[in-house]
Amino acid sequence: MMERWDWDRKAKGESVDSLRLQRKRRGFFAGSGPSAVAGQSTLEYILVLAAILAAVIVGANSLIKPAVTSTMEDSQSVIETSTDRLKTGLGLP
Repeated sequence: MMERWDWDRKAKGESVDSLRLQRKRRGFFAGSGPSAVAGQSTLEYILVLAAILAAVIVGANSLIKPAVTSTMEDSQSVIETSTDRLKTGLGLP
């Protein structure tokens, strides 16, 4: 499908094939324009960002959560031990 400016240029005597060739040289595919290429690039960045975010979430659940749980349990053990030592030192029941 030809865009409006293609029809105007064709009316001036340029062939459809030469218009398509010019667009290919500029890096656009026939039937698309600069906004379509920019939109594709934006979509690719969004997909990459979503993949990275998903990897971080999965990593948080599988790596960080067990580490935090272990640290909390170790801290609880140290606090209980210190409290028991303090109670014994003060002679409290």
